[in-house]
Amino acid sequence: FDEGIILKAAKTKIPIDGLSPNTTYYYTPRINKVNVFAANYPQFQTAPVEGREHEFTFTVLTDFGYAKIQDSPKAFLSASLENPSFTIIGGDFDHRDPGRKQLDLNKIRQNTRIMYRENLSHNVIRRKDLANFVLRKTGIVHLWDDHDFAKNNSDGNYVGKKVGLEVYDEYFTSYPRPSPDSGIFQSWTWGHVQFFLLDGRYNRNPSRDPDTAEKTMLGDIQKSWLKEGLQASTATWKIILSGPVFN
Repeated sequence: FDEGIILKAAKTKIPIDGLSPNTTYYYTPRINKVNVFAANYPQFQTAPVEGREHEFTFTVLTDFGYAKIQDSPKAFLSASLENPSFTIIGGDFDHRDPGRKQLDLNKIRQNTRIMYRENLSHNVIRRKDLANFVLRKTGIVHLWDDHDFAKNNSDGNYVGKKVGLEVYDEYFTSYPRPSPDSGIFQSWTWGHVQFFLLDGRYNRNPSRDPDTAEKTMLGDIQKSWLKEGLQASTATWKIILSGPVFN
């Protein structure tokens, strides 16, 4: 960081420009002119030139369970051994349902922040390996599903969905979203592959609604974006990521 920058907010996003493609960068924040990390620096990899054939690996980690269970899953270390270029943190990052039986938006905001803070924390035993072997080793993209969006089987009628989206943006970066106020759906390319990450919760009609032609899981804006994006894509491979288990 430029030593002249004064960060007045608890969470701040700083854009970094002028990076070279297909390059690994190491970084450390500096507080009061002292590096936070002295060794084992966090790192991320930039994408290869768009459209150019390139061999790479990415991992998907999903359905994490509750962060406060006192054990340390081996999945995070195993995933890191694949040396992924980036990691998709899939749906159900936690199962605590921050919007369950809750109508108070301030309480929903607090619950959601706590959920993300604890899941991204190096100090929570169940997430220590996530911090060490995933968050500090690769770039990430987060895809929510019902349990971390709101509650079990949640949909677009969720009273706290705008708050949930605001908190998502506090804790996670994302690729440019075509409609930032309509959910987390986004797309990016990695060499000759284009990824389409879908949001199956924010605009979803309730499952109990009649099965008519108007019933939707994506909403009109997202569905049109996906169809147009797939038709316009020149990538050799198109990969669609959605909240239920990806395979």
